[in-house]
Amino acid sequence: MTSLEQRAAAILASQRFVVIGTADTDGPWTAAAQYRLVPRGLYVESDRGSRHARAIAASGVASGVVYDSSAALTDADGVQFSFRAAEVDAEAAAVRGVLGARLPRDATARGELEAEVTAVLAVPTKRLYTLDVERAYVFDRDAWRTRGTDARIEVDAAEMWAALAWGCPGTSSPGGVGAATPGLSSALVVTGPKPGADARRHRERRPPPRWLR
Repeated sequence: MTSLEQRAAAILASQRFVVIGTADTDGPWTAAAQYRLVPRGLYVESDRGSRHARAIAASGVASGVVYDSSAALTDADGVQFSFRAAEVDAEAAAVRGVLGARLPRDATARGELEAEVTAVLAVPTKRLYTLDVERAYVFDRDAWRTRGTDARIEVDAAEMWAALAWGCPGTSSPGGVGAATPGLSSALVVTGPKPGADARRHRERRPPPRWLR
C-alpha cells in the first residue's frame, strides 16, 4: 500500500507549480510560481520587487500548496507546507549552490550549470527563493470520500523527501531538465489508500496549525 509520504512525494514529482502564501503589512497574499526540487525543499525564481518575494525577504517564512488541478473530484489530492524561506544572495557561489543541489528531476546536464548561473545573475532584479519544508500535510481522502469533509493529515517530511529523492531518477531525462513523469518509480504511483487508512494515520498525527486548515 502506498504510504502518505509516498503519496506526497508523487504529487511533488509530477507537478510543476506551487502556490505560495505570505503575509505583509497589507495582509495575506498568494502567488503561483514554478518550482524546482532540492533536498528538503523547493526553490523558485522571482523578481525581488514582487510582493511575495518582499514578504519572504522580510519574514523568512511562507506556506504553500502543490496539487493536481486536473484530478477528478473524488481523486482530489495535494500537499500543503509550512516553509522556512529565504532570498538567495545574488552571488555566483550562492546561486551555484542552489542550482547544483537540484534533485535529478530538475538537474541540468553537466556543463550547463555555469550558463544557468550566469543567466540568473544577468537579470539584476531576479533572485532565487528557497523554501525549506518544516511541516507537510496531505489531503485526507477518507474524510473527503466518506463525509465530504475537507481535512489534512500531517506526514513525516523526512520520509517524504527520502521517497522523493529515491524516486526522482526515474523522472529525469538523460542530460536534460526535468522530464516526463511516466517514468516515475512504481513506488511513487499515487493510488487510493484502503478504507480507513487515512483516518488511522490522522489519529497518529498532530492536527495542522489553524492557519493551514
